[in-house]
Amino acid sequence: LQLHFFCTGNIEGQSSKYDMFLESVSGLCPFLSHVNRTTWSNGRVPENLPVNTITTVTNFVVHHQAGTANPPYDAVVYDIWVYHTTPPPNGNGWSDIGYNWLIAPDGVLYKGCAWNGTNDNVIGAHMCACNSNKIGVCLLGNFTSSIPTPAAYNTLVQLLALKGCSFNVNPTSSSSTFYNPNNTGCVTGTLLNIIGHREGCRQSPLYTTCP
Repeated sequence: LQLHFFCTGNIEGQSSKYDMFLESVSGLCPFLSHVNRTTWSNGRVPENLPVNTITTVTNFVVHHQAGTANPPYDAVVYDIWVYHTTPPPNGNGWSDIGYNWLIAPDGVLYKGCAWNGTNDNVIGAHMCACNSNKIGVCLLGNFTSSIPTPAAYNTLVQLLALKGCSFNVNPTSSSSTFYNPNNTGCVTGTLLNIIGHREGCRQSPLYTTCP
């Protein structure tokens, strides 16, 4: 028998404009409201994509936007989607936004990668092409020389607690997973179950600004 106790609380700074659009993840683990894709894209991005590949989650990778995040944050998330899906040389040319979740400075949580049906454990594009078994969470803003807002940090903790419960991932343990230590390709190694992007993409000098 396993008992999981989490207190998700309320998302600070949540605007009333989201009230009718918030989705909830529920079940045996706590729920956490988020802004869906149709809302942050103003209807320009599909909510779910059956082609997205499901993965067994063992690790959570925390990122930052490495850019300026000013409200309205819906537009910031949409701009990231546009950049990720625009063909080179003006974008990455991916099929979807790379992050599974995004968190705004006001603490509001945004759905990133389209789910496959009701499955949110889909493979994103956020860790040096070694994305299997991982969920990527991006905090909007640039934190190379500063720290996230308390509201954003609080939502991050809540999200990782919820997903740790959902996928049975111990937040204080380690696991064997794919990572890219030298920018030469994916290898298997042992990483903490919660890491920063830089910890999974190493070389000298570091080739990601994610703290």
